[in-house]
Amino acid sequence: MPYRHFLFLILSISLIASTARAATLTLEEEFLRLDSVVENADTYVMQKRTEINNIKRGLASAITPEERYIIYDHLFDTYLKFDTDSAMHYALLCEEEAAKIGSRETEVLNNIRLASIFILRSDNFVARDILDDIDDIASLPPVARTECAIAHIEFCMRANPSFQNVKDSIYVNRRSVWQKYSPYLPDDSWLKVYYDCALLGSGRKVDLLNELNHTYQPSIKAAMLESALAKCYENLGDSESRMRHLIHSAINDIMSANREAQSLISIIQSGYIDPCSKRAFNYTLLCTENAKVYKDAGRSLDVVNAHASITKRYEETLSNRAMQLSILVALLSVGLVIICILCYVIYRKRRSQHELIRKISRINSELEQKNRQGEAMTLQLKESNEKLKAEIDLRNSHFVNVYLMITKYVSAMKDFKKEVYNQITAGKYERARNSLTSNELTDNYLKTFYKQFDNAFLLAYPDFIERFNTLLKEEKQIWPTEKGRLTPELRIYALVCIGITDSTRIAEFLQYSLQTIYNYRLRVRHSARIPEKEFASTVAHLYDQA
Repeated sequence: MPYRHFLFLILSISLIASTARAATLTLEEEFLRLDSVVENADTYVMQKRTEINNIKRGLASAITPEERYIIYDHLFDTYLKFDTDSAMHYALLCEEEAAKIGSRETEVLNNIRLASIFILRSDNFVARDILDDIDDIASLPPVARTECAIAHIEFCMRANPSFQNVKDSIYVNRRSVWQKYSPYLPDDSWLKVYYDCALLGSGRKVDLLNELNHTYQPSIKAAMLESALAKCYENLGDSESRMRHLIHSAINDIMSANREAQSLISIIQSGYIDPCSKRAFNYTLLCTENAKVYKDAGRSLDVVNAHASITKRYEETLSNRAMQLSILVALLSVGLVIICILCYVIYRKRRSQHELIRKISRINSELEQKNRQGEAMTLQLKESNEKLKAEIDLRNSHFVNVYLMITKYVSAMKDFKKEVYNQITAGKYERARNSLTSNELTDNYLKTFYKQFDNAFLLAYPDFIERFNTLLKEEKQIWPTEKGRLTPELRIYALVCIGITDSTRIAEFLQYSLQTIYNYRLRVRHSARIPEKEFASTVAHLYDQA
């Protein structure tokens, strides 16, 4: 399969998938998509101008009249539904180059171009005169016949039948125009399906959907097909589907910078939009801007009608709100009268109950005083109970932790004895000797013991470290590096604080050597702010006042 065919297949599948996804969106979600596109309309206009500037760059290399004619024609097509003044300018340039070329085909095509501009501007009388000057379509060159047929059909679609009873008015029979000019539209062209539905209102919905599934989006072609589908659903009475396709058409128009567009105006006039909303304002503002730039008289009238429709609905909304406000004021007035009556009744009752309230107030005062006394006693009892409970919990915690540590130590000793026994039984005497002489087990349990002692002591005396350091010189103060732990010096004097002042008992308790205890105590006494002889006694009575 050639690469371009493969690419076309992928693009078709993606368009079908996107169409299927769009069909699952709610109508409000579709409006939100349109809101986003309307807000970014200026961006799409800038993209269109960039596209036009890229085409204009080709003029620098165009030498022959034929080359310039092709570029001018391309610029005319690009400007035709974007800016009719610029399209007119390039149509005239095409006419100048066509005169140099001297072919009848280019002359006819240029007349058709001019007619197309006036048709799109709704200047139907000028457009009719130009079309009348063109020879019969059967006598035209083959290339110009399709363009001529399209111009006549577009003119017929824009001719206003409401003027048919006015002198010099324009009235064109649509079916006659279709019978005369549709044979010049290629049978395999999407335009034949589109104009059949747009001009005559035929219900070729399936053909339109098939064409749309194979159409690149965003594009003016997609916008035209979506608008034709909207008309089909309008004829079927399906207003929601009509609105959905009008939204899709408007999105394609705006993203393609198509200023000759009716879909957005139809949406404004549909009644689906709140006339007081920002959405209605933004849509109408964009339509007004398009009509002003494009100089489309017919579209300007449609925009005015859209403004009138929004204004009328806005006035109806204001009228409804005024009616609701009147009803609300009446209800409030009735409520105010009822409130006044109730206030009078309450006032009468309060006069008769005033004395009773004073008596009840005196009784309440006495009861409140007694209640306050009872609450104070209850609070004191509660505080005492809480302190007692905290003390019991603390003692229970220490009790459990101590005996849990002892249990673990006994269990470890059992395991150790069993391990040594097994080593001796197995003849591993050297390993058994090493195990017996190792201090690892004892050291581990000493660490556990110190940790348990530190936690228990600091729970009972949480500010011990701060109090103890007040007895030392500032540069000699002892602060643990680990929160919730004591240093050996602090641990020794913690025992002194709770009444164990003898160094021998302290050494036995902490499993330090007597010399180690002596050295620690001596070094701390040398750092004291108070006399060394009074230091141990002061620490022992550190919490007497508390």
